[in-house]
Order: sequence, then C-alpha cells, then structure tokens
Amino acid sequence: MANTHAAINPLLIATLTGEPLSGIPNIPTVKWLPGKLAKLIAKHKKKISPPFKANKMMLICGHCGRKGQYDLGLIAFNVGHGQSNSQDQHESMFDHIQTTGYFRCKQCNGAGLWETKDPFLLLSWLLKATAGEEEDSSSFMIGQIQLYDGTTPRWATDAEDNFLKKLGENSQDGYLWNRLGNLYSKGGRPELAAAAYEKSIEVDPTQVESHYSLGQLLIEVDEPEAAAYHYRMMLIYAQNYTKLPILDLRKMLAIGLWHSFDIHMKSGHNIPFIPIKEEIEALDSFKEAAAGAEHQILELQDLEVFPDDPESFYPIAEMYLGPRKEEIPPSERTLDTYLRRAKQGGMKPASDRLATPLGKGDNSIVAYVRSEERAGKILRLCDRYGLPCIVEINYMEDLSDLRKALMQKLTPSNVYASCPCGSGQKFKFCCAAKLKHFDLEQWIGE
Repeated sequence: MANTHAAINPLLIATLTGEPLSGIPNIPTVKWLPGKLAKLIAKHKKKISPPFKANKMMLICGHCGRKGQYDLGLIAFNVGHGQSNSQDQHESMFDHIQTTGYFRCKQCNGAGLWETKDPFLLLSWLLKATAGEEEDSSSFMIGQIQLYDGTTPRWATDAEDNFLKKLGENSQDGYLWNRLGNLYSKGGRPELAAAAYEKSIEVDPTQVESHYSLGQLLIEVDEPEAAAYHYRMMLIYAQNYTKLPILDLRKMLAIGLWHSFDIHMKSGHNIPFIPIKEEIEALDSFKEAAAGAEHQILELQDLEVFPDDPESFYPIAEMYLGPRKEEIPPSERTLDTYLRRAKQGGMKPASDRLATPLGKGDNSIVAYVRSEERAGKILRLCDRYGLPCIVEINYMEDLSDLRKALMQKLTPSNVYASCPCGSGQKFKFCCAAKLKHFDLEQWIGE
C-alpha cells in the first residue's frame, strides 16, 4: 500500500524533471520530487494549516475496485444540473459534485474514477450545504468551482491533468506552474504545491505570486529566513508583474511586507525587511537602478506601520509597484498621503540622510533617490527650472512628484510661445517632441 505521501502523479515528476515517464515508478514517493523545498515542506507538513475542514468519505476506486477513505476538501454541489435526466437520483447527485481535495487511490495510485455506495451520507451533506449550517460552511457550498481558465473540473486530479498537458507543451510557463501550485495548495498537498512553486520561479524568477506563496509556506514550517528571502524577491519584481489586478497585487505585497517586517523585528534586525543592495545588483535589469543603493534598516517608527494591521504597509507596497501604482484609483492611494505628510514634516523619513533642499513649503517637490550623485542631478534639474524641491536619500526611489511638476512646467498654454527650457525656440519646435515621449531620465542626464 502506498503511504500518505505517495499520492503523487508520475506525470508530475516527469514534467518537473524532464525525465521520461517510463523511468518513473507508478507510485512515486516524495523523494522523487526535485528541489529542496518540497521535501522540507513534506517533513513538516503537520505544521501547515489545512485549507478546508476535513471532509472524509469512503470511495471506491474505479481503476482497481478497492475501497478507501479520502479527504474531499471543499465539496460543491451543482444543484439541479443534469438531475432531471437521471433515473437514479443518488448517482445524479454524486455525478454533479466537485471537490478541491487532492487524492489518489491508496492501492493503485489511480485517480478520477470514483464511486460511492452511501447515498445517505451524500444526501446529508447536501442538506447541510443547503441549510448553510455554520459549522459546515467551510466544507460545503452550492454552486460551481471554476478555475482561472473557466474550466470546472470534477476532481482536483482532473484539473491537474489539464495543467500537466499544457505544461507538457510548454514547461517554461511560470504562471501555469503557479496555478498548478495553487491547485495542490487548495487540495491539501503543500509539498506538491512547493514543488510547483519552486519550478515556477526556476523557469521564471519574476513570478511574484510564486515567491509570495513560498514565503507563506516557509513561515508555517518555521523557516523565517527563507520566507523573508522570497518576500524580498516578490518586491523586486512587483513593478513589472501584470498577472494580478493592481489592488490585489498591492494587498499581496502588503501581506508579504507585514510578515517580512515581523521576521525582521523578531530576528533583532538581522534578517532584512526589504531587498538589499546585493540582491538587486545580482539582477541585470536592476543593476543601474541599484547603483549607489544602501541597505537601510527600517525602524517601526520610521515607517509608521502597525504590526497587527497589514493595510498599514500599503504605502510601502505602492513604492514597489513603480509605474503600476498610477493604476490605483486616486481615492484608494495611500503613498500620496504618506509623501504629503513627509513633505510637511508629519513623519520621519525612512532615511536619516537628507540632501540640502532648494525650497520648502506645501508646493515643494519631494524626490526620493538612491545616491548622493543622483540627488545632485535632481537638485540641479529643479534649480534650472525653478522648481522648489526636497531631495532625500532613500532605498526606494520615487520621482513621481518631479515627473508631474516638470511636465507642467514645460508645457505652456500657447505652443508657439518661447520654450521654457531657455533655448530661444518656440515650444512646438523644441521640447514639444520630447514631452510627447517624456523620458525623465533624459532630462536628469542633460
């Protein structure tokens, strides 16, 4: 008989490793899973909270005919669908349930062909779901379970087959690996989820959701340093991640920051809270942005965050969204409020190094930069165009105030007026073309 951890699809191993299916046993164990995280999670699996209340039922495997008790997870009843065409009400009811639990036959490792001979148990479940009993609300629902692609698989293993077929055609799709990981996670198989998430970031290091999910799993098995690493990677890649709606992405970043901050404080500030210079510089696409960056140990009072409130981390999450933060509806933005208060002296900035300001007051621009050299360029640019400016050295750069103010300054109401840049030419024939494709870095470098 296969043990609890042996309920693994051999095709998953083949797809993860690239090895031929013929070389993998019909009933593989966890040792066949590649990477380190799956084995770590399997070892400490009991520490991880199950996604749903246990929902065990005696089923008969349609492959080998053997009985076994399995945890079905969340059961969804698609009431009325197809029942009128069935002569056997019990069979119809069973045929139109969906489950989230991931399980395979304990004897033959088969999946997807299940029968039951207990109509009364199924009927009692349906009655509970219909009545909406509070104690069972986490185990039953009326309706359909639908995946991200619109499919409505009956068993979790049916959905797995669909994912593995797609990944067999393109095993380098980090997003598909992430979705497969989510399927295993909801199915109560965190070790399989870890394998899929780890593969996801192997083929696509920018897969923000997989970094976040690995962080969540590693926290539960008491691996704070490894968890914090994945939360930092999540932040590094967030500004270019478009697979999530902006408010969902911000919420995910804030929760990750919340956990990361807790790890940072409990470690006596030894485990970094946000990405460190070396982590950013190791990434080719971020080397230029990381020039001159310094590792700042952020204190609780510096950020005005509240350890019991993930939403207090929204302003920091928005700083890591880069240009995507402009997608947040104005009424939902928190970073703008944070910057206004910082400008007015209402909070202590994250860095204690402050470049000399050229202007003060409510109309001053606040620019956050990563180095003194860059601060000097920003100050000279603001001086050239008469823009009052406060420039602060900060690990997370933000030039949104400067961008808006400079574009306003360089756009006269009359396009045939003299160009504000001082070239002596008409605006239409000078800076108008530059503003059409505004590149702030070009202005800073001039």
